[in-house]
Amino acid sequence: MKTKWTKAYGAYQIEMMSAAVSIKKQNGVVMCPVCRQNQLRFYYHEFAVEPRRTGTIWVWCNKCMIWDHISRIELPQNYHYADPFAEFGLKEFDRLERSNWLDRLEKMWEVQSIPHEFLTDRKTI
Repeated sequence: MKTKWTKAYGAYQIEMMSAAVSIKKQNGVVMCPVCRQNQLRFYYHEFAVEPRRTGTIWVWCNKCMIWDHISRIELPQNYHYADPFAEFGLKEFDRLERSNWLDRLEKMWEVQSIPHEFLTDRKTI
């Protein structure tokens, strides 16, 4: 069954985009800025565009069913995300994204087949 997700708009869009940036910067729990009752979930997909590491981050709340995404997010060099779709070509990924995308991500989050945080390299002194 397909879930009714609502794309953030207006002030909610700004808040969701800010929350997505916070997830990247804090690499930790960020509460939903819309309902304030649940932790936001996220998925990051990096597009192979050398020399920069740019991708898109999707954020959603499974309580209020609001979602958004930000493109052209650049990760720090010491960040890693074990993306199960990393090897997909653009056409294959586009097709995947157009077929119950958020339902798929939600299921994957629940069974922990997409990471719940970015891994970081520790700098040694």
